[in-house]
Amino acid sequence: MRSNTICIILCALLAHLTSGFLDDKECNSHGRIEDTGHCNCQNPFPDPGDKGWVGINCTIPVFGAKINESATSWCSHTADCNSLAPGEWACFNYNSISWDRPDNPWYYLTIFLQRTDEDDRSDPDLFGLFHDGPNATTSYIPSSSGTGYDFQDTSIGSHTTIVKKVSKLEFGPQAKDYNNTQGAYICVRAYGDAPKTTFELKTEMSRCPSDFIISTGTPLICSSPKDTQDEGQKRFDSCTYEGECVCRKPFARPTPAVFEHLGFEDCSAKVTIIETAKFAQSGGTVVIEHEHVRPDKWNFYQFDIEEKDFQVIVSALEEERGEKGGSGGVNNAGFIDLYLNAGQPPGFQAQQFDLRPGWNRATQDSSLEVAFDSKSTSAFRQGTWFAGIVGDHRASNYTITFTKNACPYNCSGNGSCDQQTHMCTCQKGYGGVDCSTSTRKLEFNTTIEKKDEDSLFEYEYWHLPPATEGIKNGNVEVVLEASFHSAGYGKWLEVRPSILLLGSSSSSSSSPLPTSSNYSHQLTLNEQNIPRRLSICSSEYKRYTNWTLAVFNPVRNTGIGYNLTLHKIPKCFNNCCGHGECSEDGVCLCDGNYAGGDCSVEIQSGGDDEKKKHSGRGGGSTFMSWLFGVVMGGVGVMMVIWYEGGLPSWMPLRQDRRYMNLGLYQELSDVEGI
Repeated sequence: MRSNTICIILCALLAHLTSGFLDDKECNSHGRIEDTGHCNCQNPFPDPGDKGWVGINCTIPVFGAKINESATSWCSHTADCNSLAPGEWACFNYNSISWDRPDNPWYYLTIFLQRTDEDDRSDPDLFGLFHDGPNATTSYIPSSSGTGYDFQDTSIGSHTTIVKKVSKLEFGPQAKDYNNTQGAYICVRAYGDAPKTTFELKTEMSRCPSDFIISTGTPLICSSPKDTQDEGQKRFDSCTYEGECVCRKPFARPTPAVFEHLGFEDCSAKVTIIETAKFAQSGGTVVIEHEHVRPDKWNFYQFDIEEKDFQVIVSALEEERGEKGGSGGVNNAGFIDLYLNAGQPPGFQAQQFDLRPGWNRATQDSSLEVAFDSKSTSAFRQGTWFAGIVGDHRASNYTITFTKNACPYNCSGNGSCDQQTHMCTCQKGYGGVDCSTSTRKLEFNTTIEKKDEDSLFEYEYWHLPPATEGIKNGNVEVVLEASFHSAGYGKWLEVRPSILLLGSSSSSSSSPLPTSSNYSHQLTLNEQNIPRRLSICSSEYKRYTNWTLAVFNPVRNTGIGYNLTLHKIPKCFNNCCGHGECSEDGVCLCDGNYAGGDCSVEIQSGGDDEKKKHSGRGGGSTFMSWLFGVVMGGVGVMMVIWYEGGLPSWMPLRQDRRYMNLGLYQELSDVEGI
C-alpha cells in the first residue's frame, strides 16, 4: 500500500515536471501555457529599460521605451535591440499612450524609422498596435505574420527612412474599442535578405501635427524644430487645444479655401508672393534660385496675370548641388513636380490643377516647363495664379523662373514683336510663330559665334554640308566642336545644353529634325566656355545625304550663346613620309622628286633639281608608266606558267592561294590606285 502511494506521488511529480517542460518548449522558453491554451509570455509590457517577450509563442523580444525619445539608444549596446537577421522581429512597448487625456490630449503620433546600415538589401518594415495594458480583459498581441496591426509602413525598401504619421482622428468607432488604449507596440521586421539589418527608432506624440527632419532625425511641431527658441525657425504662433497649428506667413493659407493635405494644416507649405512690379523691373523674367523643398512637401508661388500679358512661362530646374540654403555640397537626388492653378494653390489630384508639364518626376525629368498664352490655351485667364512645386521622398533644391512675354517666347530673340497683335516678324533665316526655326547652313572649317543676349530658343537647327570625296574615300575625319555660354545657367543646375545630330537619306526639306528624344549623336556641353568635340566616322557621314544639327536649350526662356565649328581633318597615309603636303581631301601632294600615295617612292629627276608639288596619285608619270609595264609584263608571264603547269618552288608565288603575294604591283594597287 505504501509502495503504491509512493508510486502515485512520483508519477504526479513526473507529470508536473514534464508538463512544465512542454509548456516552456511550446512558448519558446519565454512563457507558460495557460489553461486557455495560450502562452503567457514573460513581461509582455516592459517598462523603459526592461525587456520581455510577446507573440503567439513568445518568440518576439520586446523592449521598454519612452515616448518622445529614441527607442533604440539605451538598448542598442546592451540587448542588441536594433540589429535583426532576415525575418526576425523586435518590438518596443510604450505604456504611456492613454487614448483619452483631458488634461493634455494628444492627436498625433509620428514614428521615425531609419535604416542605419549601408546594405541596400536590408529592408526594415514598420508595424504598430495599440494595446489596453496588462489589466485589460482583451489582449492585443503582436504577430510575426504581419497581420492584425493598426497601422504599418513597408516602403523603406525604396528609400532609407520612414516617417509614419498616425492621427488619432483616423481611428473612429470600429470593431476595436480604442477608448481603453493605454499603450502601443511599435514593431520592426527585417524583410530583406541582408545578413544584418540595423535601424534607429524614434517617436513623437503631440497635440498638433508632428514630423521629423529625415537627414537629422530632429522632431518638428507644426514644421518647426521642437522647443526652438529661435523665432526665425518658428512657423506657427500657437497650437490650439483642438490640435490645429496657427501658422504664420508665409506658411499660412493664402486663400480661405485650400485643398487638403497640401501642408497648410501643419505649416509645412510655403507661399512666395511675386509682385507684378517685379516683372517690369527685371525685364519680364523673375528668377528665384536655390529653393529647397522637403520630402513630399509643397512650395507655392503666387503671381497675377494682367490684361496686357499674352504668354506666361513657368519653368523649374533641379539644382545639382545645394549652395545657399541647400545641402552644403551634398548631391540632392530627389525629384520635383510642377503644377499650376488659378484662384487657389494646386494639388496633384485630378480636378486640383489647371496646367502641368507634359513630363514629370515619374519619368525623372530634371527640367519642367509650362508655357501658356491667351490664344492657344483655354485655361489662360486673368487674375491670381499659383504655381506649386512638390518634392518626392528626398529633399530637393531647384531654381524656378517666371516669364511674361508679349509675343511667343519673345520671338526667340530672332525677330521683332508687335505688341498689339502679339505676332513675330522673323529675321532672315528664321521661321515659325516664335522665330525659333533656323534654316541656315553650317560649312566646313567655319566657326559660328552666337551671343546669348535675347537669344531665347529651345532648338536651333543647322544643315551640315554633304560628304566630300575625301570623306567618301575615308581620307578625312569629321569633327564637331561646340561650346556654350549663358548668364542664366548656374553651375548648380542639373540640366545642360547639348548638341544633337540626326542623319537622313531624305531631301533636306523633308528630313526629320533631331529632338531630345530622337537623335543619333549627342554632345552634352557640361561647362561654360569649355569646347567639347564629337567625332563622326567618315563611313557613317557618307551614308546619309543630309545631316541636321540641333542646338538644344532645355531652359528655353533662358538665353544661351554658343560657338560651332565643323572641322574637316585630312588623314594622309604615313603623313606623306615627310616628302609632301596633305591636302584638305586627304591626298598627298608630293615634292617633285617623290611619288606614291604616301610620297615614299623617290624619282630620279635626270639632273633637274627643281622640285614641284604633284599629287601622289599622278606624279612621276613617265617612271610610273615604265614601271607599270614591267610589272604587268612579269605578272602576265608568271600567270601563263602557272596555268600551264605550275611555278618552280623557288619563285615567290606559290599555287597555294593563301600565300599569294603580288609584290610591288599589289602595293601600288593599294596605294596608287593602279
